[in-house]
Amino acid sequence: MEINKLKENVDKIKNKKSKFLFFIPEISEPVASIYEVFFHAHVMKKEGYDVKILVNGDNKEKPYWIEDEILDVDIELASEIKLKVGVDDVVIIPEILTNVFEQTKNIPSIRVGLLQSVDYMLNALLPGGTWKQFGVNNIITTSKRVKNLVSDVMGSNYNYYTYDIGIPSYFQNKVVNKIPTIPIVYRNQNDITKVVKMFYLKYPQYSWISFDGMVYDSDTTKQLSRKDFAEKLDKSFAAVWIDKISSFGTFPLECMKSKTIPIGIIPDIFPEYLDVEDKTFGYWSNSIYEIPDMIASVINNYLEDTKLMDKIIKEFDYFDDKYTQEISEKQIVEIYSDLLNKRMIILEEQIKKLEEDEK
Repeated sequence: MEINKLKENVDKIKNKKSKFLFFIPEISEPVASIYEVFFHAHVMKKEGYDVKILVNGDNKEKPYWIEDEILDVDIELASEIKLKVGVDDVVIIPEILTNVFEQTKNIPSIRVGLLQSVDYMLNALLPGGTWKQFGVNNIITTSKRVKNLVSDVMGSNYNYYTYDIGIPSYFQNKVVNKIPTIPIVYRNQNDITKVVKMFYLKYPQYSWISFDGMVYDSDTTKQLSRKDFAEKLDKSFAAVWIDKISSFGTFPLECMKSKTIPIGIIPDIFPEYLDVEDKTFGYWSNSIYEIPDMIASVINNYLEDTKLMDKIIKEFDYFDDKYTQEISEKQIVEIYSDLLNKRMIILEEQIKKLEEDEK
């Protein structure tokens, strides 16, 4: 009987009958990490799998700020669905959902920790604890530097996978004559207030420059969809990013795809895409107090030294065919296929042993 059940599990993997269950926190305002989970789910549904998004909360409305083509998976409340999963199924839990790690630790599926933010990776753990105590042996990270840090802290006895986050193709340069508005993306409201006030005090001659928080549509007060966000970003010649704890912030990449100059604080984990071919793309500093000066420098150069600006912007061409969703999709499929193949090998070995024991 056990052999037949194991063979059934193997057949399900071979025939793409495995279920993929992606947990997310309650959907509210636009968050890049939530978008990425939906993208994973979308990719695996395209591959022919049964895929569900399980919301750890009370709101399962589809997030309007994600484009419709990505929202092609079923969304259910985790509290209202019975987790009937087998050893051939895959459960993916973001690092921020500490309670879900605990609640699902005894289910027999392939369990994956999706680690996008190092800042949250220890939340589920007591001192001395590891993710393995929750039955998680597989960790997906979003950059090599994040993976190296995580493996240094969590240990090497996990299956680590890394892929490149893809930037949607609608982040592109369509606007030629950009406007004097600077989008600004931040994690802490106090930081951005400080930067803007210091800028206007030090450089009153640039009072005609305006800053855009890039959260709401000024006409409707509705939070921007990601496509609307991309359109606004493309109109501006420069943008500011202040996020010290981001593990792989996509905003600088979105800027460079749009040929918009990024100005920012260097995060605790310096993204590898900002340090390639001996170039540092954009304007970067370790001090928030230098940001107003860098903004002024960019404005001055933009107004008076077009050759310098053209040279800086030309360097962004390096990313035109990198960090695309097509590349990301291919890598995601490879990761989950490898997880399923490894589980299938284990099951086949168990079958072989049981058959030998019966002889």
